[in-house]
Amino acid sequence: MTIVGSHPILLADGRRLATARSGSGSTTVIAASGLGKSKEDWQHLAPHIENDATLIAYDRAGHGSSDPRTTPYDLNGMADDLLQLVQSVEGPVVLVGHSYGGPLVRRAAESLPSEKVKGVVLVDESVERLAQSAPWISRASVSLKYSRRVIAAAFSRPGNGERHPVHAARTALREAREFLPSLADLSLRSPDLSGVPATTISAKRSDLTLLREHEAAIASAESPRTVIADSDSHYLHHVSPELVADEIRRYL
Repeated sequence: MTIVGSHPILLADGRRLATARSGSGSTTVIAASGLGKSKEDWQHLAPHIENDATLIAYDRAGHGSSDPRTTPYDLNGMADDLLQLVQSVEGPVVLVGHSYGGPLVRRAAESLPSEKVKGVVLVDESVERLAQSAPWISRASVSLKYSRRVIAAAFSRPGNGERHPVHAARTALREAREFLPSLADLSLRSPDLSGVPATTISAKRSDLTLLREHEAAIASAESPRTVIADSDSHYLHHVSPELVADEIRRYL
């Protein structure tokens, strides 16, 4: 996707949420990135759907040109930002979420009328069991990973008119600290996708337990569909964008 400037929307609390748009079509595809990722993460997918739909990728609060949050960077708060983005778009949408973007998409979709959401596509999404199965050392390692990113970003330069990378790295750290607690909250009540068609795409490396949990996440959806990619990569929208695009097109 070629990013030419930013297209912000104004949220209810006055913050700006930066978006980038590509392609055209009567249906809008809104893509939610994984933990610590920006709208640029969808540039590999854009060429594969630009003739079929309008793609909107966005920077979550504190990333890119989006204003930071004044409240915790938890799943419910970020899902509300996504919900407001969806509500700002005319016509139907398809929601796509990679990794941690998957739970965000599911949480937002359950708050929208089924006629607004033509479909949901989850790309190797993060599952609730991480909150139960991850020992404390895993929680610490998540924070450590993004702490290192903050340090590395301090020696980087900003690009494309965006904030200094250190701001994005600090935001990623704030998201990381809320990651497992947010999944724990999600496990108490999985989003209800009744009336919304949904597909989950799992990497080939996924074990049987993970595959079942990906399926369980969309069990309440209309005509839930499971696809196993021919790749072990977590970043299926990078290495197999045509597969992700094919699943999106089912709902256009």
